Amino acid sequence: MEKLVSVIVCTYNRAKYLEKCLESLHQQTYKNYEIIIVNGPSTDETSKVIEKFPNLKIINQEQLDGLSNARNLGIKAAKGDIIGFIDDDAITNQDWIERIMNTFETIEPQPICIGGKIEPIWEMARPEWLEENQISCLTVLDISKTPIVLKDNYLFGTNMAFEKNILKSLGGFSENLGRKGDTLLSNEEVLIQDIIRNLGYHCFYHPEILVRHHIPKERLTKKWILKRYYWQGISDALMHGILDASHSSWSKMKNIIRFIKRMLCVVIMNITLIFKKNKKRSGFHYLCLLTEYIGYFVGLIKAFKIE
Repeated sequence: MEKLVSVIVCTYNRAKYLEKCLESLHQQTYKNYEIIIVNGPSTDETSKVIEKFPNLKIINQEQLDGLSNARNLGIKAAKGDIIGFIDDDAITNQDWIERIMNTFETIEPQPICIGGKIEPIWEMARPEWLEENQISCLTVLDISKTPIVLKDNYLFGTNMAFEKNILKSLGGFSENLGRKGDTLLSNEEVLIQDIIRNLGYHCFYHPEILVRHHIPKERLTKKWILKRYYWQGISDALMHGILDASHSSWSKMKNIIRFIKRMLCVVIMNITLIFKKNKKRSGFHYLCLLTEYIGYFVGLIKAFKIE
């Protein structure tokens, strides 16, 4: 008998995308699965979209507590042995769940976390200034042409699945990280993959576990990309603060001082490069890196204040 798979979709005011997502999930070749919608609390046509689809398990949030909180609510409600995640603005292939389960069942040693390729659905022409190394911040992923155990790379939450018992034993996703309101806080997915690997388990990438992800035109501006880099810096610092939670306040202060020294050198170098012509890298590339460093510094201060 096929194992039960729980697919969790967290949504908030994205009815037009959610409908496409649910349509793709209802066309799966794998049949033993449940769909859990964590809605919350949407004020657009989301409720009407949900009503169009049968056999959904629906969790309506009374307040917006962040993406990690929504995912954790879904995990608590899940009955499946495997828990899959997809964003409400993504579309699966018909064999998405089937390929996830085949990977869990055939790869040795069995991985705990599995994911795959994320292709962009551009809602406007890709800007010429957008470099290849910047595309990942739009939740686009193409790590390898062949299936591999991940060592230095990370899966993205719009296309990943976990063995439920391990995921629950880890307490789900850190609610100190992940999208909250209008912020672009992230790294909840990175943190849990780091913890999984530190415990001696594997994360696995398979390019044929494929989803396509909408890239709205609002995100294809330099302003949004810089905001994304800024919040990535903050996210990295907060995640490192969580991992270093056992360290003393003085130790953390020394880390901040060391970072300030390093950042000053990087700032001076990047400011110089921004105004220099570089055939390989644009000035905007270095501006993004500079913005990320500034975000990291802000995140270090936030992490120190939390302590």
